[in-house]
Amino acid sequence: MASGLPRIVVRKSTRYITVQVASPRTGGDVVQACAVSKELSGYDWAGGFKNTPAAYLTGLLAGLKAKAKGIERAIPDIGLSPSVPSSRVFAALRGAVDAGLEISGDQSVYPSESRITGQHIKEYLEARQRGLEEQAEKGLPFPAQTIDVPSQFEQVKNRIISEVGKAE
Repeated sequence: MASGLPRIVVRKSTRYITVQVASPRTGGDVVQACAVSKELSGYDWAGGFKNTPAAYLTGLLAGLKAKAKGIERAIPDIGLSPSVPSSRVFAALRGAVDAGLEISGDQSVYPSESRITGQHIKEYLEARQRGLEEQAEKGLPFPAQTIDVPSQFEQVKNRIISEVGKAE
């Protein structure tokens, strides 16, 4: 890469989000910092590992790890992912920006705060729960599943910042 700046690489698999900060070297890139959404379970994340809040938290974690290694700036690399505004890829980049990394690009493509915190997931789960309760009134069994995603998101975010951010 001509600029010599590290790249922040965001990749999605069928199960996880991976965010790496890789520096260019003559023999090949060297990964300076990496976070995989599966790591969020170590911070008591009980939600999915490939949704928008998980992507943001993974970007935040990778960004804090990069900052701890003295990396200040990075160039986004979303690979073959479509450049869709408010997507999980941009949620991960916003997490890295909120960690303190300077990332070039248009920040208007980042998801809204309500999507990042998982408010849309909470609303879906509440609607689903109401539907299941209506089924229960008809005598059908239903599993009780309630997760306050925005509340859990804030707890996990604060834990990541306190545990990883203090290493700076």
